[in-house]
Amino acid sequence: MPMSEENLAKVRGLDEIALARGQSLAQMAIAWVLRDDRVTSALIGVSSIAQLENNLAAVDNLDFSSDELAAIDRHATDSGIDLWAVSRRPSVAPPCGRTTAPDHRPGRAVRGRWSTRDQVA
Repeated sequence: MPMSEENLAKVRGLDEIALARGQSLAQMAIAWVLRDDRVTSALIGVSSIAQLENNLAAVDNLDFSSDELAAIDRHATDSGIDLWAVSRRPSVAPPCGRTTAPDHRPGRAVRGRWSTRDQVA
């Protein structure tokens, strides 16, 4: 499903804030997560060493001004995108007596299938 112009405008606005901070949008997002002292780590996913190095550079600028936070709040609003829709789909019931996931590793979650978590009453 393509993004709406409204949502694209929000992403562009956030990207402009990031660029003004001297960061990529990904770096700003990581810095935003880490700005809270209660957060001790942020999980990131990468597909290359270059992407990892780019994301790690987020720690070079972790401070946000109150103006930056206010601008982020103006753009980071509900967009009607349900990120959890796939997770809420009904899972397929496991065969009777089966106690492991399809790849035979207990508790292994497989996208679109069941895991042992589904067996908890």
